[in-house]
Amino acid sequence: MNKNLKRFTKFKLHDRGFAHLFLVVMVVILAFGGLFYFSWQKGVIKTTPSNEVSPTPTANTDETVNWKTYKNKKYNYQVSYHSDWYVLYSDTEDLDTARDISFRKFKDLPFYAEGQIEFTIIVHPNPNNLTLSEFLIRGDINIFHPELSEFITLEGEQEDRRKTVEKMEKTTFNGFEALRYKELENEIKLFVNNNNIFLFYLNVSDNNASVNPEELFNQILSTFQFTE
Repeated sequence: MNKNLKRFTKFKLHDRGFAHLFLVVMVVILAFGGLFYFSWQKGVIKTTPSNEVSPTPTANTDETVNWKTYKNKKYNYQVSYHSDWYVLYSDTEDLDTARDISFRKFKDLPFYAEGQIEFTIIVHPNPNNLTLSEFLIRGDINIFHPELSEFITLEGEQEDRRKTVEKMEKTTFNGFEALRYKELENEIKLFVNNNNIFLFYLNVSDNNASVNPEELFNQILSTFQFTE
């Protein structure tokens, strides 16, 4: 056989073997590549570290947990108030049975004084089991100035009360019939019929811009509970 032909034959056989090896390597690479892609698509393999961390307990931002709690054993309720506020009630009553009680930021300043905040709870007996609207219209409570224990009955006053009651927002509080009244931005009243008539009344002085009356009122009410 011609020497040149032998070289050509050897070269062709060598070249063919290399091609087979190359094809095998490529098949393996493609197979692994496909498996990797399939696993990545299914989430079996993650290409980046997980950002998920174990939940870390967060600080309790509810400031009411640090408030003081007042309990009334006669009218069976409790409510919390700012720990630096003062509790005011009539000298003729005991603290834990008071019918009319106030929580005030400044003890000796009137409710209209600069920076003053006052939250009041007044309980009115309802022996005739009137509805809340009937009770308010009849005049057993001064819905215009509930902080006053006495008021003058004027001609036409009952009709004024009726119109005012009709404007009130009907709602419920702790499962009981309630009426909400907000005539001024800094005054909010909530009347609740729980056999007795409860009045919750917040007054924030006009120049106390740092306090949102609505938020504060709801915050205090969130701590209120009937204990029976």
